[in-house]
Amino acid sequence: MIDDIKSHLNHIPGPLQKLIIGALACTLLVLIYLLAKSYTGSGGMNGSQQTGGNTSPAGVEETATPKSNVVVFASEGETFNSEMKKKGTFSTKVGQLFTVAVNLEGAPVDAADVVVSYDNKTLEYVSRNPTSLLPQLLLNKTESTNVYYSGSVDPQNPTGVTNGSILYITFRAKSVSSGSQIMLDPVKTVVAAKGQNATGTVESLTVVVE
Repeated sequence: MIDDIKSHLNHIPGPLQKLIIGALACTLLVLIYLLAKSYTGSGGMNGSQQTGGNTSPAGVEETATPKSNVVVFASEGETFNSEMKKKGTFSTKVGQLFTVAVNLEGAPVDAADVVVSYDNKTLEYVSRNPTSLLPQLLLNKTESTNVYYSGSVDPQNPTGVTNGSILYITFRAKSVSSGSQIMLDPVKTVVAAKGQNATGTVESLTVVVE
């Protein structure tokens, strides 16, 4: 084929012959460039897909940590009565004692930090009693209008906790109120499972005092 091209070119005058040879050379260079670019782009895409496959295989998702909700329940009396418990809104009368329970509901956890605040114009703090659900008691104190609690499972027997009360707090209603909150701090209230934050919803309580 090359010999045929040379044969045809020999019959073309010199200046035109050089012009045709130059055009053919340019065309060849453009074709080589386009082929090289196509190959590199294809290779780059494949390489990108392989890298993605190594870091996040198709169809495989990271497993989310199961959540546990922290909820404040209340019942009338100095001892918490789980059969009479109320959440959301609780009604009582001036002078009455009532007890709130900070409950865990959901997936197993092995530690909890809880901060409970209340309005001391409406409610009088009486006592607090941590339960044995998280037996390793790390913090248990009352300061101003806050109750602080931290507990965990026994490191020697690290069994996860599923549901139940971790702390009881008893109050006396001392003045009429259309809605006084016993509030879980939404930032400082945290539960954990195997070193991961497992906090779900955090639900406070509104107390109506008649």
